[in-house]
Amino acid sequence: MRAASHRSTLVGAMLLAMSLSAVAVAGCSASPKPLPSTSSTPSATPVFASDEEALAAAEEAYAAYLRVDNAVGQSGGKGESLYSTVAAGEALTNALANAKQFRDAKAHTIGQAAFTVRDLQSAEYEDPRNLSISFYICDDLSEVELVGEDGKTMSESEINDSAPFLVTVVSSTTSNLLVSNIALWDGDDYCA
Repeated sequence: MRAASHRSTLVGAMLLAMSLSAVAVAGCSASPKPLPSTSSTPSATPVFASDEEALAAAEEAYAAYLRVDNAVGQSGGKGESLYSTVAAGEALTNALANAKQFRDAKAHTIGQAAFTVRDLQSAEYEDPRNLSISFYICDDLSEVELVGEDGKTMSESEINDSAPFLVTVVSSTTSNLLVSNIALWDGDDYCA
């Protein structure tokens, strides 16, 4: 797997290559099989009552990340400090670099990226200090258009509107979960 965000995939392909597909996906298959959850043997009061509850909280965390990502993209990379409220680690580093790409290219987006959750991969939530939830998503860029400083669309028709990712959220020092990693899924494309 390689780390990426849906925007860095889009921006990198459009701004740097300006002609090739952002995500090369092949084939269509069923959703990847989830790994067994390690949350079945709690030693203390778990943070969540079930894997379903953990996945719902992780989905909310990614939705908050995506709202910030949409806003930063639409503003041309401004407001990147908001990422620290929804991301940590590699996801934060990549998001800040992506915002810089927008500013450097004097580009912005129009429209909203969206996503759908496909499956839970793993969930560790017995200890709030070591909480980690990984899940599969399909990022949907079908409503997003990249626009240059001149107001012209920079999007290429070969760019895939949907791409599979493995997202990981972790606990933070605040009460919210933070997106820590967004990795392009390199297995079968379960979003096609």
